[in-house]
Amino acid sequence: MQSDQRRVHFYDMRVATNKKKAATPPPMAEIVKALSDRVAEKKGIHAISNNRAFLEIADIRIDEKLNYALMLARIADMTAPDACFSNPTAGTSRVARKRKGEGRGFGAHLMVSLEQEPGRPHTYLTLLEKNHGLHRSHVQRLLQAVLRGQYKEDDEPFSCPDPSGARDKEGRPKMVTFRPMLEFTGHPSETLLEELQAGVLKGINIIHAHHKQEVGGHPWLEASEDILRFKATSAKPIKNLWKEMKAFFAENATEGYERARVKFQKPDKTKESVEFDTATGNIVDDKYVKTRLIQGISPLMDDSADAIVDHFAALMEEQLMEHRKAVGAAVKSSVQEADAVV
Repeated sequence: MQSDQRRVHFYDMRVATNKKKAATPPPMAEIVKALSDRVAEKKGIHAISNNRAFLEIADIRIDEKLNYALMLARIADMTAPDACFSNPTAGTSRVARKRKGEGRGFGAHLMVSLEQEPGRPHTYLTLLEKNHGLHRSHVQRLLQAVLRGQYKEDDEPFSCPDPSGARDKEGRPKMVTFRPMLEFTGHPSETLLEELQAGVLKGINIIHAHHKQEVGGHPWLEASEDILRFKATSAKPIKNLWKEMKAFFAENATEGYERARVKFQKPDKTKESVEFDTATGNIVDDKYVKTRLIQGISPLMDDSADAIVDHFAALMEEQLMEHRKAVGAAVKSSVQEADAVV
């Protein structure tokens, strides 16, 4: 990572709740408001690695005109080595030692659209600056921890009427408190789609995960997941493979299979395996996630910052607007095609 360039990764943030049958996911704007309130109360910090590293939401702001939220997530890692700077020409080097209570600091800007993705309820485009010291898993963990703190402390928690219609002694609807559950999944990169189309499919495993389901008569065993394995029958590239795969994922998502592991051979004959979310066709891990390289950043960027870096935020905003424009065009084209068929 150079000081004048950054990569931005494209994710979807899907919102659920910890009480799936009793609560409906709130709008992203309400979630961001809750996060902002916690940050204002100095409660946007989460300790990890046995209190040897700390995650925090250092800054947060909302753009009401363009309808997005922007956060600066940071980590202070006491386990990271001290930074060393060398001057080969002068033949010198120096180490910047951490002081007591300090950790190596890394930061990443997180931009979340407050508009649901068309046709995908409770799903919001999320752009994350790539930083080698602060990973996507850190950011997801941090957001969940801050929301969990709000829920446990009963700090104006999220609530909704009980779906059973129950009422209290005064005849008012009984309220159910809950906390939002956030999940990041990556947009497939152009590289992945090209390699899939030009490569050879080897097989697809679809997976349904169990939640603490004991095996009857064997308390020492617990069901983990159901897996169905499909072997590819063609040794040649398949026409419109990505479109066909997404349709296959969607069919099995309705049957309760949440994940799909795809194995294929790339054009260079090497083998690859990628895990997808069947409901969206997005990538579960960070492999092959869509990225955009932003270059020529000025002023230059550091590993972290005390607050949101405005000139970099403006560049991320351009990426968000381009995505919305492309999605809008795709939706319009889809409607026109449907009208033509009718």
